[in-house]
Amino acid sequence: MEVFSGHCKNLAPVYEQLADAFAHARDKVVIAKVDADGAGKPLGKKYDVKGFPTLKWFDAAGKDEKYESGRDLDSLAAFVTSKSGVKSNIKPPPPPETTVLDVYNFDEVVLDPSKNVLVSFTAPWCGHCKNLKPTYEKGNTKQHVLGDSKLNLVLLSRFGLQARKWSK
Repeated sequence: MEVFSGHCKNLAPVYEQLADAFAHARDKVVIAKVDADGAGKPLGKKYDVKGFPTLKWFDAAGKDEKYESGRDLDSLAAFVTSKSGVKSNIKPPPPPETTVLDVYNFDEVVLDPSKNVLVSFTAPWCGHCKNLKPTYEKGNTKQHVLGDSKLNLVLLSRFGLQARKWSK
């Protein structure tokens, strides 16, 4: 990958994570890169590299195939797994510390006299709610989020809240 391209700079950390995700199987899968604008220019020409970054899969027989899918870690790892049969060791993110509430568990959790509970009444279309999500998922404290559903309209009205739109 050519180091000065903005696309290359954006892909670089993801590509390093991809290499780490398959480091356990270096005998079967190698995640490699070539500076096709520098010392590797002849290789870039040989394999018809016209833009940067260009990703190509080389099978065990040396046949190349241009990669033309997502540039995120999950897409790249899924592609490598589909081609090689080797699973990545990408660790899934930890589950959020929030408890999703709905009409079925709200009273049990919120009205438990042994607990103090912070509840966020949210809606899937609300920009402010979407912005709060990462804060809740940091897990510093256990907060409770009311799940988005028409079923929860009963709870909203119980607390004098209104919903403008519901997608479910």
